[in-house]
Amino acid sequence: MCFLYRLPLPQSGLGAEVVRVDTAKQRIVLKHEPIPSIKMPSMTMRFGVAKEVPLDSYQSGDRVQFQFKEAGGSLDVTALEKLNESTSPTFIAWDVGIDWSGKCCPMGF
Repeated sequence: MCFLYRLPLPQSGLGAEVVRVDTAKQRIVLKHEPIPSIKMPSMTMRFGVAKEVPLDSYQSGDRVQFQFKEAGGSLDVTALEKLNESTSPTFIAWDVGIDWSGKCCPMGF
């Protein structure tokens, strides 16, 4: 017998909301959460986007998570993923079970 718990797992990216998309110039404006690694508070700002990242499926109001790199004094998005309505921008829950012996057993995604 297992007891079911929901544990938060950190996401691989930062949470944001899409404000504007410019596919012609491969740029995106995001209202992003704080970025502790570069001591940047939450704000709305424009990012360049790597050519490998398609922008045509994003629109204003989409909730996303993203990764970036610093390049030549600018910040460029290197990965972008749309979040569905049930996914939190700060964590993803993973179902696990704890059996009578104390072992942790994955219950699926």
